[in-house]
Amino acid sequence: FEYELIAATGRRKLDIIEKYFAVILADLYYIWKNEAMSIEFVHLELAQDHKRVGKASDLEVMEKEKNFQVMRVQRFRAESEQRSTRARLAMAMQWPDQLADKLIPPQLLEHVAIGETDALQQQAQNDNPKILALRAKLLSAQRELQAVRRQANPSIDAEVEAWSYGREFSSRDKWHAGISLRLPLLQGGEVKAGVAKARAEVDFWQAELAQAILEVRQSVLDTWLQLNDLAKERKQTQVENDYWDLNLEYSRTLRELEMQTNLGNAMMLTSEARLKLAQAEFKTIIALAQMQLLTGQGVNLKAIMQ
Repeated sequence: FEYELIAATGRRKLDIIEKYFAVILADLYYIWKNEAMSIEFVHLELAQDHKRVGKASDLEVMEKEKNFQVMRVQRFRAESEQRSTRARLAMAMQWPDQLADKLIPPQLLEHVAIGETDALQQQAQNDNPKILALRAKLLSAQRELQAVRRQANPSIDAEVEAWSYGREFSSRDKWHAGISLRLPLLQGGEVKAGVAKARAEVDFWQAELAQAILEVRQSVLDTWLQLNDLAKERKQTQVENDYWDLNLEYSRTLRELEMQTNLGNAMMLTSEARLKLAQAEFKTIIALAQMQLLTGQGVNLKAIMQ
């Protein structure tokens, strides 16, 4: 029960972390879609102005209207997702009437050691809460089998007692030895059935343990591979984010100089890049926390993020 409680506590922490990140990502997604809708609205107004002076057709205006309505629907869905993710977080934290306002995004530590797969798999095999719980159940079943076997077999015990000098019988014997024979209460088929049942219980937990070890080792490998892929994804999204940040500053400079620029589009692309970077970082944090659970360390966020 102790190991199962540890595993359940770890899963609950991980669930809250995922829902916390979902709120932040929903906010970033809303910012991106809101800016995209604003751009389409500007394009629509410009097309309507061009139509009034004969520079745009009805078809061109309708196309801009269509694009605006598509982005408008996406923006409203993003707003709904903001409320939905906050409600799920509140339920997970058992505060259903207290929806979060603005959450602070965590930062992934720059250097988090992952380790090698062989060492991580061995650690998981030794310390994973599910495996430890199954080992405890197997040990209990093995002890029960031993107890049933002892009850099923007759036993002979030797008994030796010290006697004092007996005046009445004029005996000088100081010691008395005897043999005690214990017979099982159950005989025949009942004995065999009890042993068979206990043996089947041992076989069941042995199979469960073997399967759990295979599954946990595979989960460790999958998580390790995911972390390596995410490291490359974070590098790519960081470069993309830096580029669009610089592009945004360039567009703002051009606007201040009253030169032609597409500031709105630059803002939208910057927001999209920030969303992608946050997604990569949050997936990395969750994967690291999952590795902690798999290897029996328990979720320790201080070792992952700040």
